Amino acid sequence: MNTRIVRYLFGTTIALAIALLLLVLPMPTPTRAAPTTDAVVSVPCGEAQFDSALATVQASAGGTITFSCGGTATIPFTFIKSISKNVVIDGGTLGTITLSGGNTAALFQVFFGHQLTLLNITLANSSSNQQGAVQNFGALTLNNCTLTNNRALGTTGGAISNSGTMTMTNCTLSNNKATNGGAIYVEGGATASINSTTVFSNSAESFGGGIYSAGALTLVNSPVVSNTVAGGGNNWGGGIFNSGSLTLTNSTVMSNTTGSSNAYGGGILNQGPLLMINSTISGNTTLGSVGYGGGIYTVGYTATVTSSTISGNTASNGGGIYKNAAPLVVINSTISGNYSTGNGGGIYTIAGTMSLFNVTITRNRANSDDSGVGIGGGVANGGTFNFVNSIIALNENVIIISGIPLLNDDDCSGTINSQGNSIMYYYDSGYCTVNGPFTLTNPQLGPLQDNGGPTWTHALLVGSPAIDAGNGGGCTDNLPALIAIDQRGWARPYPAGGRCDIGAYERGAFLYLPLILR
Repeated sequence: MNTRIVRYLFGTTIALAIALLLLVLPMPTPTRAAPTTDAVVSVPCGEAQFDSALATVQASAGGTITFSCGGTATIPFTFIKSISKNVVIDGGTLGTITLSGGNTAALFQVFFGHQLTLLNITLANSSSNQQGAVQNFGALTLNNCTLTNNRALGTTGGAISNSGTMTMTNCTLSNNKATNGGAIYVEGGATASINSTTVFSNSAESFGGGIYSAGALTLVNSPVVSNTVAGGGNNWGGGIFNSGSLTLTNSTVMSNTTGSSNAYGGGILNQGPLLMINSTISGNTTLGSVGYGGGIYTVGYTATVTSSTISGNTASNGGGIYKNAAPLVVINSTISGNYSTGNGGGIYTIAGTMSLFNVTITRNRANSDDSGVGIGGGVANGGTFNFVNSIIALNENVIIISGIPLLNDDDCSGTINSQGNSIMYYYDSGYCTVNGPFTLTNPQLGPLQDNGGPTWTHALLVGSPAIDAGNGGGCTDNLPALIAIDQRGWARPYPAGGRCDIGAYERGAFLYLPLILR
C-alpha cells in the first residue's frame, strides 16, 4: 500500500480516537473563588454581637463587618480575636465605633496567610503581656484609624506588633506604651509602609519611643512627635529606633526625647541603611549618660540625607547628628541651631567618612550649658570629613573666662577637608585644621524660616558672597550627578547656565514690584 495512504489512515484513526475519548471523559469544573459573607454588628453592639459577626464572616472565605449601633458605641473585648480569613472591619465614620480592651485584653491577632483591614475605627485601651492591640503575622491594612492608650506589658509594640506586611494611611497612634516600640514594632524581615500618619506621645522603656523597626520601614508625610524612651537600662531612639532599613520622605521627627540611661538618638537611633528626603528632624533631645545624637545617632550602615533640615536638637555630644563609623552623605540640606553641652553642636563624627554637598551648617553651639569645655560649634570631627559647595559658618561655642560664660565664634574642631567653593567664618587653628581651598567670610544668611518648599532654610541675603560662587562646572552630588534643584526644589543654578550658589539655598528671582531683585 502507498506509504502516504498509510500515514493518512493512521493519523485519521488517532485523531478520531482522541475525539471520542474527549467526548466520554468528564470535563473539569472551572474553579471559582470561595464565596465571602458580610455581617453587621447590631444593637446592643456588645462583644457577643461582634463575635457572632466575626464567626459568620470567617465561616466563609471572609468578608466585611460593619456596624449598626444607632450612634457612637464602644465595644469591650474580654479576649483576643483571631483572624483566620481575609476580614474587613469598617467603623463607618471615625469616632463612631471604638473597640476596647478595657485595659485587660488585647484585640486582634492576624494569622499567617490572612489579612485584616481596619477602616474608620478606633482601637483603645488594650493591655496584655503577650502583645499590643494588634499582632500581625499576615497582612494588616489600616486606613483612617486611631490607636490610643494601648499597652504591651513587658513586650513589644504597644499598638501594633508587625511580623508580616503592614500598610497604614491617615491614622493617629497616641499614648501607647511598650518595652520596645511604644506605638509600633516591626520585626526583622517584616515590612511597614506608613503614610500620612501621626505617631504622637507614645513611650517605650528601652528602644524606640514611637517606633522600633528591624524590618523595612517607610514613612511618607508622617510626623513622629513627642515620643519618649526612658526607664530601661538603655534609652535608644526617642522617636525611632531602626536596625533594618528606614526611608523618610516629607516627614517630621520632632520633640522626641530619651531618658538619661545609656542614651542615644533623641530623634532617631539608626543602625541600618537610612534615606531621608525632604524631611525635618527638629527639637529632639538626648542628655545624661552618653547622650549622643540629639537629632540623629547613626552607625553601621550608609545614611543619606537630602533636601532636609536638622535643627534645634540638643545632646551631650552631637547636637544635630552624631555619626559613628559608616558613611554619611548630606546633600542640599540645612543643619542649624543645634546645641551640644559638650562637643559638636551641629555634627560630631567619631569615625568613618562624612561628605557634604551644597549644605549649610550655621548657628549651632557647643558647650551650650555654659560649663566645662566644648568645641566644634559647627563640626567636631574625628573621622574623615569632606565638604564642597557648602557653608560652615557663624557657629559658636561657650568659653568660660574668670567664671563668666562668653560666646565665641567656632566653626570646627579636628581636621576637615574643603574640596572647593565653600565658605567658613571663623575657626581656631589651635584645634581645627582646614585643608583645601575655601573662603573665610560672613555668608550673609537670613534666619531659619519657611522660604518655600517642604523644609525650612536660610536664605542668602542680597550681596551674599555665596551667590553664584559654586563650582564653575556645576554643583554635583556624591554620584557625581549635577544637582538640578536646591533644598526647596527651586531650579539650580539660577539663572540657568550660570554658576550655582554655595549652600543649600539657591537665590532666585524675587518679585518686589516694580523691580526684580537678584
